[in-house]
Amino acid sequence: MKSFIFFISLLFVAIGFAQDEQFKATLKLNPSQIQTNETFEVIVEANTNGTVDIEFPDEISVLNRTKQIQSSGGNWTVIVNGKPVNSGKTETTYVFKYIARASRKGTYLIKNASYKHSKGVIELNPLTIQITEAPPVSNSVKSNLGKPFFGIINTSRSEVYIGEPVIISSKVYSRGRITDVGDYQPLSIEGIAHKTDLFKNLDNLQVKNEKIEGIGFQTMKISEDLVIPQEAGEIICTPFSIQLGYQGNFFFTDYTRIQSGSSRIKVRPLPSGAPNGFSGAVGDFKVTTKLEANDLKEGDVFVYTVRLEGKGNIHLLSTPELNLPEAFEQYGDPVKKENISLGYQGGEGSIEYEFTIQAQEGGEYDWHPMYFSYFNPKDKRYVSIEIPKEKLSIKKSEFEAVADGSIQRDVQVKGKGLRYISDTPSLKDDHFLIETIIFWTFILLIPLVAVGSGVILKKRRDNGDEIAAAGLSKRASKLAQRELAKAQELWNKGDIKSFADEGLRALQAYLAKKMKCVPSELSKESIEAAFSAHSISEKDRNEWFAILEKLEFIKYTSFSTDKEENLPDRMRSIITNLDQSWS
Repeated sequence: MKSFIFFISLLFVAIGFAQDEQFKATLKLNPSQIQTNETFEVIVEANTNGTVDIEFPDEISVLNRTKQIQSSGGNWTVIVNGKPVNSGKTETTYVFKYIARASRKGTYLIKNASYKHSKGVIELNPLTIQITEAPPVSNSVKSNLGKPFFGIINTSRSEVYIGEPVIISSKVYSRGRITDVGDYQPLSIEGIAHKTDLFKNLDNLQVKNEKIEGIGFQTMKISEDLVIPQEAGEIICTPFSIQLGYQGNFFFTDYTRIQSGSSRIKVRPLPSGAPNGFSGAVGDFKVTTKLEANDLKEGDVFVYTVRLEGKGNIHLLSTPELNLPEAFEQYGDPVKKENISLGYQGGEGSIEYEFTIQAQEGGEYDWHPMYFSYFNPKDKRYVSIEIPKEKLSIKKSEFEAVADGSIQRDVQVKGKGLRYISDTPSLKDDHFLIETIIFWTFILLIPLVAVGSGVILKKRRDNGDEIAAAGLSKRASKLAQRELAKAQELWNKGDIKSFADEGLRALQAYLAKKMKCVPSELSKESIEAAFSAHSISEKDRNEWFAILEKLEFIKYTSFSTDKEENLPDRMRSIITNLDQSWS
């Protein structure tokens, strides 16, 4: 009897060892039929440790991979010949799980799957999965309350005007505890609109607990965009999808795929009859201006500041255009200072523009260079902002006020200014004076007084000429710099012919002002004579004529200069040298 029991025990042990050598691995699907964009599981189970190799069709994307080790059963002991013998064992199962999804309907074959372990390779059976087209998803929270997971596209407005800000966000709802998100496919916007992402990434997402009609959900906002439509019609928000990890059984994370519905926003055109000064501003704004122009005279440069404040599409507005009187000219683009934040109201803050302007002619002017209007979507009407008009007085230059040719003998200096003096009244014709000593003494003194007066008048005339020439030279330099700025723009654009024409005009106007003549009176001989009279170096003389010759050659031929030459820099340099050397 003891021998029989011993034999049976050995048989069980042998069976146990035999089972140890029988390695198994299987491939399963859960489920085998799903709809597009839903997730499914591909599971490999084996009774020995190893690695999995699976070939998935191109239409199927794998979202997540996990490996679990599960144990079951236990050891039991029998007594053989009074000694304990262990039999049985704890069974270990290695579970490899793939979370996958297919975005297109069809029948797909998962094949060429294998399991490799320390003793060999097990070929796994191929499996087929059927993907059907998913019905349209509702974008209403109420209609999705029966689902454990769903996504919603929220819009701050369902109808807006062109230029009116709208916030579009993506939000997920989960009945389970959210543990992870990934593989986010964001919504896209169809329609002409400016879009700004208010969420920079998914790293700082916040989970909130909400109750909707008595049902508890964990919710998470995963995107938020500021959208400003640029064209009437419709903005279509296509669905977003995301892989959501949630706490499943035994505290392991399970995964599901959420896809939202779509959403539409109607975009209305702006009403007709936009007032003067409207350039697309939509929202609520105010404008203030500041004119820094005191004691101006011809050639002076001053600053005109325009400050725009408000909320709406302020961050998309173009620089205001000034409508200046002919006697004024704007220098380049204004200096722009922005202080704007983006949020639910669109852009909010202020923009300040500092325009640099030159007064070119003396006189009295009504200063009102701009209008500003905007559309208020809340009131559904246009609003015109009244910008105050100002009087601007520009003094004529002192040189031009006395540059009448015949007045040289009639000018006297008073302090630092010039003014006209009237003629001295003629002497009375009185016969008795002829017979007096005083009369003859006066007659004899006339030559001496004339010589002295000539010296004084000459000195005064020279002083007035110096003041006038200094003012004219200053205006000549400012005029040249302004014209050269125009030439530089043409050079940058590659319009070399127009650049040459503008450059010639700038240099000729500059030298004509210096020489107190009109450009048509300039000639090589007169220029050389002026250069000699004002001690201009031979190097600068040669450079001046070389530049003129180059510009004329470009203007009147098909020649296109090499940009390496940088003619604008040479032109600015020669004017600077002439200003410094002109005596």
